[in-house]
Amino acid sequence: MVHAPDRPITREVFPPTAMSSRNLLRQLSSSIGLGELTDAVFGVEAAPVDFSGNWECIKVEGEPGKVLEALKVSWMKRKTTASAVGEWECVKATGRRDIETQTLWSPNGGYNSRVAKLILDGRKQEVQTPTGELVMANAEWEDDTIVVYFQGKQGLEMRRYMREDPIGKPEMCVAWRMPTKKGMVEWVRVFKEKMDGLPNDPVDTKAPIG
Repeated sequence: MVHAPDRPITREVFPPTAMSSRNLLRQLSSSIGLGELTDAVFGVEAAPVDFSGNWECIKVEGEPGKVLEALKVSWMKRKTTASAVGEWECVKATGRRDIETQTLWSPNGGYNSRVAKLILDGRKQEVQTPTGELVMANAEWEDDTIVVYFQGKQGLEMRRYMREDPIGKPEMCVAWRMPTKKGMVEWVRVFKEKMDGLPNDPVDTKAPIG
């Protein structure tokens, strides 16, 4: 399923205060080593959306500079940080349970194999912010969107979802959202799936993000 999210970005969104009973059950199963056994016996619970594939960032939307400003990133660093356009990700998903992203190439780091894994049952785990800092966060599904709530970051959240472009082709979006005194600011990286080939160094990788 793909959709074009129509949520306004002027409201503040904060983490839920209580974990769903479904995610609590997943946590309990995993904590006693039954997560994989449960999957083997009953099968892996299907995710609302399968993000698996090789993806290349084709454009950036929103106000990345304002998101970084809200995170107290200096003006100089904001102006010299490369755009995310051209970033190449390999995504592997295991049903509703977890998702793993491997960054194969990025404008800031070149070729690498940085791997990040999210457990999607609401448990606390370390997740990287847009500034590269590792922060405790909670990740879970909300309908057909993966949402990560960062602790101690004044409402910072990350959302991964699918939408369609104007001609009906799927796009994967990774959005950073941050509440400010003037409302919610958002920075969206838009990815297209690549069926073959290797990541290339695009012409505008050194363009500042704002």
